[in-house]
Amino acid sequence: MWEQFHQHKWDEDEKWKLYFNNLTIPESASEFQRGAIVEKYKRKFFSQNIGPLPSFKSVYELVEIDAQSKHTATLIFLHGLGDSGEGWASAFVKLSKSMPYLKVILPSALKLPVTLNGGARMPAWYDLMGLSESSGEDSVGFQETVKQLKALIKNENEEFNIPVRGFSQGGSLSLYVGLTLEKQLAGVIGMSTFLLQKDQFIKEVQSTSANINTPVLICQGTADQVVRHAWGKATYDGIKKIIEHKNGKEADHITFREYSGLAHNANASEMQHVYQFIQERLNHIQ
Repeated sequence: MWEQFHQHKWDEDEKWKLYFNNLTIPESASEFQRGAIVEKYKRKFFSQNIGPLPSFKSVYELVEIDAQSKHTATLIFLHGLGDSGEGWASAFVKLSKSMPYLKVILPSALKLPVTLNGGARMPAWYDLMGLSESSGEDSVGFQETVKQLKALIKNENEEFNIPVRGFSQGGSLSLYVGLTLEKQLAGVIGMSTFLLQKDQFIKEVQSTSANINTPVLICQGTADQVVRHAWGKATYDGIKKIIEHKNGKEADHITFREYSGLAHNANASEMQHVYQFIQERLNHIQ
């Protein structure tokens, strides 16, 4: 039923047009807020007039940028600590326009007390104990978020998805979720990030083969003082070794890019490489 919903010709549905014209959308709503409101009403209209949609409700607030043409691919982006989905939404406007078949979903993490920041509550995918390989890990919180994000991905019925373009804390989840999901994906991206739950990750990779050949892009700045370059490179080396052990061959589909002088953020060069990676993965399914 979700596939029918995504393929529904809304522009040709006169009943929907009448329904839509009677809606009240706040004038103060941003372009992204407006899109989320329209998506909510489309689902309500579809369920009432065409057929019931399978029940799914994300625990996260979602910013959604709808496809401009027939929806055939979905990108899910996970922000970093203290940020929000809406904080990154403008970065995807250009990509959305150049790939009109692409829908973008930007979840916002729940507010949690974060040990690294003295217990202050802020948007976080899981508690962060520290910024070194010896720091403790919030295994329970991390795995619960993995569970929720996998459910979000599986709710998208498109043949190909890129659920894992993630930055920093979000990137740690993008790598883990993307490479352990039991559903083939188009690609996985981690920016300024690290791998957590390594032992469990290895166990899950060994038990599933859906994404062992999925292209992976890991990006890291050389001047990052939060997630240091050496840690980002070690993450790449570790994932590559794990996948090669599983596959029994060179994992040349896993790529590491470094950016000279880049701190804990993104720059134009990195974003260009990320957009290129996404387009190469998806252009053939227009």
